[in-house]
Amino acid sequence: MPIFIFIVTSYSTANIYFYIKLTSIIGNGVIDVITGAAVLFLALAPLLIPVYSHRGTERAVRIFSYVGYMWLAFLVLFFPSGVILDLYNFAVSHSGLLTHSAAIPQRNVFFIPLAISVAVNVYGFFEARHPRIERLVVNSPKLPD
Repeated sequence: MPIFIFIVTSYSTANIYFYIKLTSIIGNGVIDVITGAAVLFLALAPLLIPVYSHRGTERAVRIFSYVGYMWLAFLVLFFPSGVILDLYNFAVSHSGLLTHSAAIPQRNVFFIPLAISVAVNVYGFFEARHPRIERLVVNSPKLPD
């Protein structure tokens, strides 16, 4: 049970973090609501896979699988890299050692993790669609011929 709570809390925190970062860049009330609905749908997509696997069509399951797992992979990359950049900015602003000009602009704190996450996701998507099969022969006296 503690592992489940940790996973749900981490996933929820990553979704909220992405939403806060995105809305701080956009900064429009109507767009914020639409963005919130989109992030909520993306956050729930992995949870909808088992629901549609029992009640829905194969196409619906496939769509929710692609969307949900790609979003999860995106967040796994976006969240830690964004937090690292935020911690760097926090350290720069609260330590007397570095000047404030060494801080990363807030727009870049969003767009750098975004670019990294999208690039790795696109690469992973196309690599997963074209697996390479390598045949290995294992010789062991413990295995029958």
